[in-house]
Amino acid sequence: MFRRGLNREMLRMLQRMGVTFENLENVVEVEIRLKDKIIKLTNPEVILTKVGEQKIYQISCEKEIVEKISEKTSVSYQPTEDDINLVMQQANATREEAIEALKETEGDIASAILLLQARKK
Repeated sequence: MFRRGLNREMLRMLQRMGVTFENLENVVEVEIRLKDKIIKLTNPEVILTKVGEQKIYQISCEKEIVEKISEKTSVSYQPTEDDINLVMQQANATREEAIEALKETEGDIASAILLLQARKK
């Protein structure tokens, strides 16, 4: 669909320069997550443009849904049992402290351990 907008000469010139275009088929929804909201683009047309190693996604859609999220209900990291146990052991912390630190650091185990160690000083 995108190629119809380019004349043949322009398309050939871009291809000689190593630029390729691809329509991604069967895309149902695209979701963009920001700190305070989620933007859902329904029934999108997605075009992947490759320039060397770089990929550029161009998205157009019929409908945009914006969902505001609060800090408390934001989509956040949910720690695994292995992560919790490791942080508890390394930081000599309770289970609750380890979970809270992992959520604060969004799953960065080393940062969670350092955070707990700093709090104990």
